[in-house]
Amino acid sequence: MSDIHDTKDLRNIKINNVGICDYKVSFTLKNKKEKYITIATVKSGVSLDKDTKGAHLSRIVQVIDKEMTNKELTLTDISKVCKKLSSEVGVDNANISLVFETVFNVMTPKSNNLTNLFAKIELYYRCEKNNITDSHIKITANGAMLCPNSKAKSRYGAHSQKCDISATLYGDFNNIDLKKIYLAIANSTSAPVFGVVRSADEVYMTELAYDNPKFSEDAVRDTLIAVKKIYKNGDVAAELVNYESIHQHNVFCESDTKC
Repeated sequence: MSDIHDTKDLRNIKINNVGICDYKVSFTLKNKKEKYITIATVKSGVSLDKDTKGAHLSRIVQVIDKEMTNKELTLTDISKVCKKLSSEVGVDNANISLVFETVFNVMTPKSNNLTNLFAKIELYYRCEKNNITDSHIKITANGAMLCPNSKAKSRYGAHSQKCDISATLYGDFNNIDLKKIYLAIANSTSAPVFGVVRSADEVYMTELAYDNPKFSEDAVRDTLIAVKKIYKNGDVAAELVNYESIHQHNVFCESDTKC
């Protein structure tokens, strides 16, 4: 019985990307000496030449289920899954993106309590002819921001807010230390934030932010500098969203696409 996916299409139109999205996969990410259990939302597809009618989407699901579900995987292992997709789907190319959250354990700065920092990870690979041709990883942290203008002009205190701040790494990032990169990002804000905050920690964080006021532009630039000191294998981009405390709007800031 012939497969209609493999019949020739005559409309002379290429397909840039077709595949599956919003698929869930559970796995354990191994990074350095740590293991992070998570559930990722997956988007994966292929591009089609103008004369190829359709893609075998069920094969994408089969590869992801077999190679990823409940497995312990490094970033390098996930890049190999992309190559596996390319060979199995039958069009000599594939892409995969994962979005997931994880938790880094740290000690609070003054009370020395073990607490959690929540990270969002976005990972992308594209493979052509068994070679990774495009890849990036985006790591998002939380932080506290205190306004320099408010501090300079107010008689008492200064307004502050929490932000989401991220760095996107391009190039050969498979051997990075995710926690180290995350901390570099978080510490580029006016002050880090924590899950457990006791009184001594609260005093420390409040005073640190007051002594370290930053505009969104400052935090983005400082993130680029801090991450590039650690990561030297490719370009880096940074961005931030400030959840404003005295405005109806929020504030965003983005660096050049790649620096």
